[in-house]
Amino acid sequence: MKYKRAIHAYKTVLADAEQYREHPEDAGDIARRAAAKAEEHKGPMHRVFEDLATFLRLVRAWSKGEYRLIPWRSMAMVIGAVLYFLSPIDAIPDFIPVIGFVDDAFIITFVMRAIRRDVQDFREWESV
Repeated sequence: MKYKRAIHAYKTVLADAEQYREHPEDAGDIARRAAAKAEEHKGPMHRVFEDLATFLRLVRAWSKGEYRLIPWRSMAMVIGAVLYFLSPIDAIPDFIPVIGFVDDAFIITFVMRAIRRDVQDFREWESV
């Protein structure tokens, strides 16, 4: 039941991601804020920390115009996941000890599974 609420909340922030399509440079700020939050909550996020870190690198590279090989739909999903992670209003509030980041981890995993190939392409691009 919590995951249905998480998906519903994610769809809301996914719509918000559309604003970054025309202003990609603004996405760098959300990556910076999310990186600070992720570092602060690395323990609860340990299972998806690597995927979240990849999303943040992808957002930074995309916002700077360094990497634009990802389809917009996939980029919007990544931005949506980052916005969801940053949002204080989500299915399970982050301030609840132990379980507060379960929904964030779920959304990150959900997005990763949906766009795994695009993320793999980005990781390959990074390694060159």
